[in-house]
Amino acid sequence: TSPKTYYVKATNGTTTFTLSETLGGTAIATTVGTPTGLTYSGMENPDNIDSTRALLREIIEERYVTGFGTFMPWNDARRLRKSEPDIAVLIPFNTPTATKHPERFIISQDEINSNSNAPKGLTIYSPTELNE
Repeated sequence: TSPKTYYVKATNGTTTFTLSETLGGTAIATTVGTPTGLTYSGMENPDNIDSTRALLREIIEERYVTGFGTFMPWNDARRLRKSEPDIAVLIPFNTPTATKHPERFIISQDEINSNSNAPKGLTIYSPTELNE
């Protein structure tokens, strides 16, 4: 089904707002925690998962957008891809020949040479303990 547009007619600024299905139309009253006459299913839910899970996916998508260029979206994607795939935001491959996503960062040769505790023999595709 297509998303439905509602118009905010009035609000007390904290917990109550009044909606209408048309501009200037009959009010639909709702209060936080009581979705009278409304169904919340997330902003987009093409696979029709539970509405709470759809909302979590929306939050993860927003974290991806707001955290772009930081480690946060990468960590979310890496953690959720296997444990909770229904809400994972899949990062697209940047080349058609790629078949898997990186699991870890590259460890520099200087780090390997100078740090006896640095992991050896790993690639960026080697699974982390979390994703094994």
